[in-house]
Amino acid sequence: MTKKAWNRLFKNKVWGKYPDLSLVRAIKKQYKKGLNNKCLEVGFGGGANLSFLALENFKTYGIDHSVNAKIQTQKLLQKFKKKANLKISDCTKIPFKNNFFDLAIDCECLYSLKLDDFKQSLIEIKRVLKYKKIFISKTFASNSYHDGYKKKIKNEKKTFINQHGLIKRYMNKSDIYKIYGKYFKIINLEKETRTIQNNKNKIVEWTIVMKNEQ
Repeated sequence: MTKKAWNRLFKNKVWGKYPDLSLVRAIKKQYKKGLNNKCLEVGFGGGANLSFLALENFKTYGIDHSVNAKIQTQKLLQKFKKKANLKISDCTKIPFKNNFFDLAIDCECLYSLKLDDFKQSLIEIKRVLKYKKIFISKTFASNSYHDGYKKKIKNEKKTFINQHGLIKRYMNKSDIYKIYGKYFKIINLEKETRTIQNNKNKIVEWTIVMKNEQ
């Protein structure tokens, strides 16, 4: 259901004009220049982050299970006269060889998976990422807007199904260390809060910077 829902969403909405600012900051702190480092984005969506990385001279790769997301991303890359190796694939089985990437990023893709798939995706990211290289993940925090949807996934902490049929997971600090920390060494953790709807509601997000050292 989730795959169909994402594909339907990307068919009806154009995303990806600008890269995520928190992600940009985190990447630039670790890599001043791309220098042809190979970067994988899991869940490339509308392509804004991959386009930014391509413009920064990274060799860009991405996976997403939405064909419509791929179409959007290809159009955006063409606008910048850039290319990326894009594959329609699930995060739980990444179609690249071991120790291939210098950087991996996730901008609120993994949070939309059931817990078992989330953990398997982390195992896969660890497999394709070179030793001691960087993985950056952005995910929603507890008490963010929409934390507490009515339709909860049974036996999963703060995980819900929204009105579009999409999974939404909200994590606190201990969740971050318990789940991400099992597979990667967390070297920096930041929480950001911003308001929306004329200061009516707040979005709270984690940016997690990790090293493949575990």
